[in-house]
Amino acid sequence: MMGNRIVHNQIFDGVRAISIFLVIYFHVNYVIIKLLEGESLQNHIDSMPSILNISWQALGSEIIFFVSGYLLTMILLIEEKNHGHISVR
Repeated sequence: MMGNRIVHNQIFDGVRAISIFLVIYFHVNYVIIKLLEGESLQNHIDSMPSILNISWQALGSEIIFFVSGYLLTMILLIEEKNHGHISVR
């Protein structure tokens, strides 16, 4: 935030791109796992990088929600600063 407006920050674009990639990757991988059976399923799971274990599955969504909340809060704070109130419309 700079003065009375939000300055475009390329870091947020990069973070959003990574989080969108994680969400897409999770959904594609989920469909692949649902289609595979038996040994081919186990081979697919074994071929995945260990960093993408179950704790990373919701990370993309969490990042998107965090960045969106931050940006919305900045917009509301700027509106309150400029107008003295926040209009719901």
